[in-house]
Amino acid sequence: MLPYADYAQRRKQQFSFAPVGRATPCAPSGKACRGLPALPFAFGLVQGNCYDPRVELQIRKKLPHAIPQWVAEGSWFFIILNCVPRGKNQLCRADTGEAVLAAMKFNHERLIWHCRLCLLMPDHLHAIIAFPRQPGMQITITNWKKFITGKCGVDWQRDFFDHRLRDHHELEEKTGYIFMNPVRKGLCERAEEWVWVYRPNDRPPPRW
Repeated sequence: MLPYADYAQRRKQQFSFAPVGRATPCAPSGKACRGLPALPFAFGLVQGNCYDPRVELQIRKKLPHAIPQWVAEGSWFFIILNCVPRGKNQLCRADTGEAVLAAMKFNHERLIWHCRLCLLMPDHLHAIIAFPRQPGMQITITNWKKFITGKCGVDWQRDFFDHRLRDHHELEEKTGYIFMNPVRKGLCERAEEWVWVYRPNDRPPPRW
């Protein structure tokens, strides 16, 4: 085994360093990874691939939102839509908030989707929604976001987050999480006090 100083020198010669560069997710700003010794050079400040040159790093691709054929129709999805910039109150205002919840209700009543719960936060919203297989989640949410932008001027972050809720326990856990979000953020003392909520209880998810 090489002495540590020789090992560090060989690693230092293996990569191209510069005074400035991108900080790797592994070791931002030259800090050591958890559980690993701090090397005597700025490992995080490198240009290009900071790993073994023979390893080709994957480029993150846009996540698909297509619902697989094997997923039962009427399955629930936990949805997050973010606004930009973060931290700016775009949704929890009398004019905008009411219009957003009304648009959520419009899609629900016309079976464009089935909404179990939608809760607005100042710069994002949480929802639990079931979607028809056609036109699907991606197109349905994209069209709805475009409508809200045109009507209310809300600036949405590109794309959205979705997670399929696989059983009753996960559904109840996410429902409770959404209701308590304003309390956790210090926007109200009790979940019942938060007014920016749409929760219809009129029917189970339809069979589109």
